[in-house]
Amino acid sequence: MDLKRELRVVITAAVLLIATLSACNNDNDRQVANLEFAGGDITLAVGKNAELPLMIVYNDGSKEPCSFNDRSKGISVSSRNESVVVVTSEGILVPVSKGYTAIDAVVEGISASVNVFVNDSGDIPFPNTKMTLKPNSIYLFANNNRGMQVFEMLDDGSVIISVSLGTENKQYFERIYRDGRIDPAMQVSKGDHGDSMSIEETGGEIYVWFSSFDSDWYEGPRLIVRSEFKPGESYTPEDFSDLYYYGDKERGYVSVDDKHDLLAIFCHSVVRVYRLSEAKKAALKEVEFKRTVVNSSPVKFTRIAHDLTTLDPIAVFSVKDGEYNGSFNGTRRPMQGFCVYKDLVYFHLGAQDVAVTVLDFNGNYRMQHVELSIEDDKDALINNGLLDPKYNFEPEGIQIQDGHVYLGFTPFWDKVLVVEMEQL
Repeated sequence: MDLKRELRVVITAAVLLIATLSACNNDNDRQVANLEFAGGDITLAVGKNAELPLMIVYNDGSKEPCSFNDRSKGISVSSRNESVVVVTSEGILVPVSKGYTAIDAVVEGISASVNVFVNDSGDIPFPNTKMTLKPNSIYLFANNNRGMQVFEMLDDGSVIISVSLGTENKQYFERIYRDGRIDPAMQVSKGDHGDSMSIEETGGEIYVWFSSFDSDWYEGPRLIVRSEFKPGESYTPEDFSDLYYYGDKERGYVSVDDKHDLLAIFCHSVVRVYRLSEAKKAALKEVEFKRTVVNSSPVKFTRIAHDLTTLDPIAVFSVKDGEYNGSFNGTRRPMQGFCVYKDLVYFHLGAQDVAVTVLDFNGNYRMQHVELSIEDDKDALINNGLLDPKYNFEPEGIQIQDGHVYLGFTPFWDKVLVVEMEQL
């Protein structure tokens, strides 16, 4: 072999080696950027296994199905409720019983989840059916020109409504009686938005539970407040001493069912249910805040709160995001009310239309976005003077009491409408 030919062979080999090393480096540079589930939510039939359709998205934009046997990627999958669906390490979904749960997947530290529904047929679950209103009773209350955000019926038939007026930076709690009387409002300056409130009636006393410490004014954990309802009194969040810490800086919605000893907090996509009696005795924790002061530095202060994170909830389950971000099958329905009763949780949804979702304590759906055909009943409500035809008729609050469902609406700016129905 002459020298020129030998040199060409060496150069060719070197080029191939560089190309190979470059390809290897490119493979090494390719990292997992995201995870996707092909087709979105999964619906299965009991007894019919299926593969988890997990797709890996890389930082170069390429995608490939997840190979669950590739242990180098640190792949893990788990079911949040194995009584509904079990998922094997090979990515096989095994439906066990009817219901709903979520499957979590992690690949190279990147996580994602998908909702899985299980029914008898494997068809798309929970058709968006309609239910005619058919109220037992309709109550119309006048209020003080403040649009209601949420309400609760009391044992004597009066209602307490919660209102937040951003222009005043106040949250109002007003008691309205069947005969038209209205107690002076209990006011909380710089409190949180008015759509989180629940009422406890104990020994003839009324206690209001609500979120406080508005993030516009306070930096720190968000707490639940329990306060005796005192009409005509004015407070700031710092005035309250019976506080409940639930381990999250995001705002939570609270609901109390004192007759069944339940306290429920809904935050993000998770519902946690505690024994009310245990919550009141939970260990105390010091919590630090910073309060915004106009034209001055924030003021630090501490409060003592019952630490709910030290308790074992009687139920913890996740909820599809459509129940709280207002989106379901392309329909915009923001969450307007949250309620716990006995062994179920209820969501009141809608803007001009109305729907209700009901889940049990395992996160299984009993109803999902079932419409209450308010639109079909509007003419009758208008003719009876219960609804302004120009008004949006927005849902506001839901309460279950003694086997009846109470739905709240704002049919006029200065009136509150409560519809009483049989248990859904």
